[in-house]
Amino acid sequence: MAVKIKLTMGPEESIATMRRSPGDVDWSGSADLIEDIQFRLSTGYGAAGHVFTPNNKTTALDLATVLVRQFGQERVDVLEGVEVLAKEEAELAKIEERGRS
Repeated sequence: MAVKIKLTMGPEESIATMRRSPGDVDWSGSADLIEDIQFRLSTGYGAAGHVFTPNNKTTALDLATVLVRQFGQERVDVLEGVEVLAKEEAELAKIEERGRS
């Protein structure tokens, strides 16, 4: 299932689309905002607290987490795939509970 996450900064908007999770992230929208996003993501942390590295193993939860941490919850909106995020969050909780992956 696809995941779409919109980031809004003032009048500019960009949408991150993942056809599957884990997978690659495709960006559309404001070129200036996308450039800022990609720069700031390189210094962010994903869902499990590790350094965010966008690649074909990026999870939707990692992407959503780093966007919220870098830009604030009020600027991030999940357009599609809320159930994917919920599933990944539940899986992460189980890993944290057991103390291993």
